[in-house]
Amino acid sequence: MALTWTDYNNGDSLLDIRNKINTFNSSSAVEVTKNTVDIDNIQTGLGGIIPTPGHIRVKGANPTVELIAEATSTAAQMQVLDVASGRLAATMEWFKATQEFVFTLFDTATGVAKAGFELKQDGKGYIGGEVVHTYHTTVYEHVTATNKVIDSGSGYTPVAALVKVLDAGVYEIKISKTFQYNKTGKSALFRWSLDGGSTWEDFSIEVKDITNKTSESYVFPLTHAGGTLDIKLEAGRESNAGILNIDYANIIVERKK
Repeated sequence: MALTWTDYNNGDSLLDIRNKINTFNSSSAVEVTKNTVDIDNIQTGLGGIIPTPGHIRVKGANPTVELIAEATSTAAQMQVLDVASGRLAATMEWFKATQEFVFTLFDTATGVAKAGFELKQDGKGYIGGEVVHTYHTTVYEHVTATNKVIDSGSGYTPVAALVKVLDAGVYEIKISKTFQYNKTGKSALFRWSLDGGSTWEDFSIEVKDITNKTSESYVFPLTHAGGTLDIKLEAGRESNAGILNIDYANIIVERKK
């Protein structure tokens, strides 16, 4: 607060002195009023930060409270203290090295941790070291091939393929087909690969009635480490004989956990 001082000269009358005192008092009142207004403006500008006993409220369109961990930090923590016992009641911690978030409850009588919940970078929640829930994106991928006729050539012919980049997890793979093979005493040949054709699983089906259609499916779990899953399905004819007509062939990939 800035005030303007007034000098009194020898020979001033009492009236002059009184008038100068009144002028000084008026100036002081104006300055005090101005500073009071400035304080009120600061309160308004803080956007609703209201310090009251045991309560801090941050109000705004998009309020944010930040704990800023500097480059040398190893963790950040919020604590709840029990005044009666002088001990921790609960903590919420973030650890830089492991990028984990941990919530812990304490026994305020002994200071011993009673229970805790950990959320780790693998997307899983843990209580007491045991997984309680796994967060993952739903995956359901499929491809269908229709009216594939194999009546010439030798070896295997591509029927269907599914190539997807998938996160690590457990998936259910289903390979199914409906076909008709018109050669008695011979088998329809099938094989599939999960690695783009580097390795194959082979099987054959001998039909009992060449006038009937045969449906067959194989379902199995796959623990996928993450990355490209390249599934191929191929078919052929034993001794390259007869006509193999594949009405439908499906490859289905569904994430389970």
